[in-house]
Amino acid sequence: AREDDVFYVYDAFEDVVAYAAAFDCVVATIFHSTMLARLITDAHPHVAAAYYVQDYEPWLFPEASEECQIARDSYALVPGATLFAKSEWLRETVLERHGVQVEKVDASLDPDVYFPPNARSGKPVGVAAMIRPSTPYRGADRTMRVLRRLKKDLGRGVEIRIFGCDDADL
Repeated sequence: AREDDVFYVYDAFEDVVAYAAAFDCVVATIFHSTMLARLITDAHPHVAAAYYVQDYEPWLFPEASEECQIARDSYALVPGATLFAKSEWLRETVLERHGVQVEKVDASLDPDVYFPPNARSGKPVGVAAMIRPSTPYRGADRTMRVLRRLKKDLGRGVEIRIFGCDDADL
């Protein structure tokens, strides 16, 4: 596919709202994109809306911040939208905190992009992990224990890279 067939670049919301008239569905993928989904579905009632909930985003911001409020509002912003997530925890969290049903979908990946390394290559398996002790729900301690176990079990067969914090935070 050509780049023009895959991406649509726009300068203003009005441009993408007009462009979206030709589609059957719009999918929001982050809390602030639900506003654009709402604009599209308000302008084009035939366009179905969905929201791929990938995290409990209100917890990413200070409680009293505007971003936190926008994230909280995002779950019910688009009337009739289908919300979906890959984890039971996320489904339950949104339902308990907002009374909004979130459908469960299975984890997915493209096996042409993500596949086991060739064991005969002799190269170590690369593992990248985000470690951010400043956000406790991300489980930095638990992640470090998993990485330690991988290194213990695989030795030189694994190469671990950590991102998300300064060395001092480790």
